[in-house]
Amino acid sequence: MLGITACGGDDDVEPSGVNTGAPTAGLPGPAVDRSDRPLKIVVSLPIFADIAHIMGGNQVQITTLIPPGADPHTYVPGDDKAEAVTAADIIFYNGLNFEGPTQRFIEQHLAPRPPLIIDIVRNVPSPSTQQPVDRPIYAKDVGDDPHLFLDPALAHIYAETISHSMIIVDGANTSYYDSRYLAYKQQISALHDRIGQKIAAIPDANRSLLVTQHNSLVWFAQRYELTVAGTLEDGGEGGLREKLASLRPPAVFTETGFDSGVLTQLASEAGVQVCNIDTDTIADADTGYLAMMESTADEIARCLA
Repeated sequence: MLGITACGGDDDVEPSGVNTGAPTAGLPGPAVDRSDRPLKIVVSLPIFADIAHIMGGNQVQITTLIPPGADPHTYVPGDDKAEAVTAADIIFYNGLNFEGPTQRFIEQHLAPRPPLIIDIVRNVPSPSTQQPVDRPIYAKDVGDDPHLFLDPALAHIYAETISHSMIIVDGANTSYYDSRYLAYKQQISALHDRIGQKIAAIPDANRSLLVTQHNSLVWFAQRYELTVAGTLEDGGEGGLREKLASLRPPAVFTETGFDSGVLTQLASEAGVQVCNIDTDTIADADTGYLAMMESTADEIARCLA
């Protein structure tokens, strides 16, 4: 089991509205059916709602604080979400200041006896660090870029953390949560293999020409041997204009939830096509994590071909 750092420990909330695609048929049901009084789960991101729904099934009731299409780095939840935070049994957020305003909103609305609060990246080994054999060095410890969930080879840790947290609160249903996690882990592994095959088809000359809205794909690029050549966030308008003129990439990638106006204009000036991907958020609440990553990989492979 993962080492989870926590802080403490039947009003209706919004449904998660997610498309799971999880292979839950034939898995054991809960030993104690909580469907009439489900665990109250609060998550920061829509894709975490998807994973939590897959891990918990009808044993959980999920509130998502950041809606689809919103920039999680700047979005502040509305006061209508305060009651869900106060009533939560478990709260999940990414961490590493990925959704800083939402984290502060959570802290402001906690009940006097706080729920189980899970900073997920505390359980993710750092992909930037040579790992020792005795104890992992975690992404949180070294201040890694927070977009760790965009590496499918790390995403199973998100699912395991969520599943294990549910076990902490609802230990009678350990087998139920474990079995759902293991089935989903297989799907993530298959996704990783498919993405690897798709990205491997990108010509060598184009593998170092990944240009994005902001630096979201650092771990995705590292995993699949791509190079982020530039971002609007890092280079600014002038710097990226020069890069596009010199590199002539096949495409630039705008990202759902971010203002694409400047990047689109720079691409037009350079005669470069514009493609859009989901990274920090999704455009459609019915898109789950697996579908989001598959679609993003498809678009990157297509546009860099």
